Amino acid sequence: MPPYGAAELASSYRTVRNNTIQIATDIPADQYGFSAAAGVKTVGQLLTHIAFATEFPLAPAAERYFRNGRPFLLNYLPFWMANLVQRLVFLLVPLAAILIPLFRLLPEIISQRQKRGLYRRYGELKFLEKDLTARTLDDEERRKAGEQLDRIENELVHAKFPLDLSDRVYTLRQHVDFVRAQLGRQTGK
Repeated sequence: MPPYGAAELASSYRTVRNNTIQIATDIPADQYGFSAAAGVKTVGQLLTHIAFATEFPLAPAAERYFRNGRPFLLNYLPFWMANLVQRLVFLLVPLAAILIPLFRLLPEIISQRQKRGLYRRYGELKFLEKDLTARTLDDEERRKAGEQLDRIENELVHAKFPLDLSDRVYTLRQHVDFVRAQLGRQTGK
């Protein structure tokens, strides 16, 4: 059996349509009301049914084609490449709509995290300073406080902060030195 493709199907459809039109023109107009039996469609009803009831369901792609015409990319690219480009666009446009605002927020999020780390160290230092001024520490508590001050200062030295926070970092280091001096004065008491 020879292959039966779209061209052959279209040719067969045109042949049937032309034959139906030929039959409709061959039947006299006064015979359009003829019915072969009671309850059977008349010739006119049958021809109307043939003319208007042959709508085959279309695939969504075919509906798009008939509504909008040939896709733009098919005018310039082979089918496989046009299909690939279209799918990439459908993938990348929503992805870009999500990532562009995210990339704009990313520096602010990083800056907030760094500020939070700096403020956390300030909080530790403030708590330690209140503890120093509220009471006299014994030798073990002073040693732990000194280790805590060393840890805070070591974190400040090794952490990377942006330039706009450098003044706060240096101020915090000065405050660490101030609390260390208070701790030293308490040792001397």
